[in-house]
Amino acid sequence: EILPAALPDGFLNSPYSQTLTASTTATGTFAWSVSSGSLPSGLTLDTAATGTMSAVSGTPSMAGSSTFSITAGNGTSSSTQSYTLNIGQSGTPSGTAAMLEILPAALPDGFTDNPYSQILTASTTATGTFNWFVYSGSLPAGLSLDTAATGTMSSISGTPTVAGSSTFAIGVTNSAVSSTQAYVLNIGQSSTTAATSTPSSTFTGGGNNGQIAVVAVDRIQGNLSAGNTATTIAAHLTSQNGANANDVTVHVQLTQNGTVVADASYPDVNVTHDSQSSYQLATQSNLPVGTYTIAVVVYNGDGTLNASFPDLGTIVVQ
Repeated sequence: EILPAALPDGFLNSPYSQTLTASTTATGTFAWSVSSGSLPSGLTLDTAATGTMSAVSGTPSMAGSSTFSITAGNGTSSSTQSYTLNIGQSGTPSGTAAMLEILPAALPDGFTDNPYSQILTASTTATGTFNWFVYSGSLPAGLSLDTAATGTMSSISGTPTVAGSSTFAIGVTNSAVSSTQAYVLNIGQSSTTAATSTPSSTFTGGGNNGQIAVVAVDRIQGNLSAGNTATTIAAHLTSQNGANANDVTVHVQLTQNGTVVADASYPDVNVTHDSQSSYQLATQSNLPVGTYTIAVVVYNGDGTLNASFPDLGTIVVQ
């Protein structure tokens, strides 16, 4: 069968696009055609489509009601669906068919090796079971669409592994309506930045004198969007002088103009000289627009300063 069973109304001089799906287990090349009647003036069927999906699209140039039939077949089997498509003058649909839109219209950027998650919503008055799918193109490596979702919400999630730009379209359909949304998702390159510092004092607790060194900081390069600032900063520490630094407190921070605006504290930890320890700061999702400096401060067990790294790079929220 061809879905949806009814088409949403259109408007005069307003772009119109509706995905059609041949719901079948058959495979091979499909042919789409207008088997009877005529589409509204200004609209066409994508007869170049060779898969189980096509679309009626264009800009209606005349108000009124048009009745026609669409046929899809693969040489072995075929199906025909009759439609009545109403084109209103403006403002309000002239019929009662449900409409569907996938939101958001654009996706926030991601970064390699950083978890990514974005909810997609089918905005519609239609009810029932929904089917989510990648209509065209490919998602960035490491990301996937939740095709198991059966409601009006799905998501794109995962951890991107390759930087670059990906163009694809997401589709959703049920027995009454269907729609697609084209996206361009940019994945930026994260980096590992080495950092060094001279400890301001030696470790005095526990009989050890290990001095902290920051081996690397995994941080975001480039800009983050206001309202989508959640990310993770990981500081990789080791102890110098061939000795462990025991019972220290590690702070991973974001500062702005000398003021700490985010802090992740790890008390009573042991940093060894023969391996690296990772300490993370999960940034807030609502950081104000501005430039933030990544810092690491380590205190000994007796409260004295072991090491301070006030500038390990920046992140920018714009």
